[in-house]
Order: sequence, then structure tokens, then C-alpha cells
Amino acid sequence: MEGGLNLLEMWNQMGWVAKAVAFVLFFMSFWSVGVAVERIYTFTQARKQSKLYAPQVAKHMKEGRLKDAIALSTSKNYATATWPRSSSPGCRSTSSSRRAAAR
Repeated sequence: MEGGLNLLEMWNQMGWVAKAVAFVLFFMSFWSVGVAVERIYTFTQARKQSKLYAPQVAKHMKEGRLKDAIALSTSKNYATATWPRSSSPGCRSTSSSRRAAAR
């Protein structure tokens, strides 16, 4: 087949610098696919943990049990979830405000 794209012929005609560049690009493409798969997995786990966390912390907040909400936020069960990291400072602030107002 004349004029076609044959990877083996192309590889054989490459110099050592071109082969090195091709190898680095090949390695980097597989690395980026691996990173993408890992990110998808991590975000999926975080979403699942956040969906479990939200109703539990809302229950504690409605009942006025801020210490339990803070403890839940620092639990290892929600290590990858984003809501515990963002709601924990708010719970702590509300808790300290209530303590100051009670004095």
C-alpha cells in the first residue's frame, strides 16, 4: 500500500530523538488516562459520601446538637466528601457564637 500510514515504517524511519519524543508522548498519554480514571473514581466516592453525610448532619443541626455535627464532620467515614470540610468551620463558628451568647 503506497502512500498509506504504516506505523512500523514510520518508526523505522525515525531518528533516535524522534523515537524518544514519541516514547515520552506515549507514556504521558497513558499517564493522563490513568489520572482521569482516578479523578472520576475519587469524585464518585466523594459524591456518595456527601449524599450520606448531608441528611445526618442536617438532623444534628435541626436538633441543636452542634458537637455531634462537628464530630460527624471530622469522621473518617467522610474523608473524601467535600461537604464535611466546608460545613465543619460553619458548625464550629455557630457553636462558639452560641457559647459566647450563653455567657
